[in-house]
Amino acid sequence: MKRQPGSTFKPIADYAPAIEAGYAPATVVNDVRTTFGTNWQPVNYDGKYRGIISMRTAAQNSVNVASIKFLQLATIPNSLAMLAKMGIELDPEKDNNLSIALGGITYGVSPLQMAAAYGTLANGGVYTQPWCITRIEDSQNKVIYENELAQTIAMKETTAYLVTDMLRTVTTSGTGTRAQLPNRDVASKTGTVQLPDLSYFKGLNGNRDAWFAAYSPEMVGVVWMGYDNDKDANGKVQYLRQIYGGKYPALIWKYVIGGASTDLPESRFKRPAGI
Repeated sequence: MKRQPGSTFKPIADYAPAIEAGYAPATVVNDVRTTFGTNWQPVNYDGKYRGIISMRTAAQNSVNVASIKFLQLATIPNSLAMLAKMGIELDPEKDNNLSIALGGITYGVSPLQMAAAYGTLANGGVYTQPWCITRIEDSQNKVIYENELAQTIAMKETTAYLVTDMLRTVTTSGTGTRAQLPNRDVASKTGTVQLPDLSYFKGLNGNRDAWFAAYSPEMVGVVWMGYDNDKDANGKVQYLRQIYGGKYPALIWKYVIGGASTDLPESRFKRPAGI
């Protein structure tokens, strides 16, 4: 299953590459109506423009125009290279454009890919290739298969921490407040994908995909909500009504990860040296 990731792509496509290139959560850009290229004029989800804002504020409020400008600072080649190190291989020709800043990519991504990418941020910049089977033993307890851990350094530890710290702000006072957990830090990002410009969606008010990607110091979880197909077996159009990333997906994440964390001691993200 691969779908457009929406704004959940911003931390890994925009912010992390920008910080790796030497910028910081306090770096500012001008959030004003902007035309990129010849005719692309994206808008912010709430229709508002905030003027001079920092990267942290752009993440906190999921500001589209500012995020695109942070990708420009990072440069598209640097973004594509870092995404590849986190297990997200994009089309080098079709995705070589600024739309990746908002999760507009040719073939989409799976929830597993997003979980592994966010796991890189949680793991201090080290990407771990996902696996399902750790070990297989026969009836005599002889190990006949054991997974070999495959890891890659995708970014500096300080970069991962600074992105994590910004995403913690998303949870405490941004679009991810529904995912707050007692006694532990949560870094999160919401994502909502609008209905595409297709004839059968004309005049409808809703979304196609809703995402919530987040992690605590111990666990990473990614929630996707949507329909497998645009139409059901009878040809009726299917889409999300009044559902966005910070609502039900965030509550599902909190229910699952919060439940799994109930008996764990208090936990905070650890700041590395060099910040």
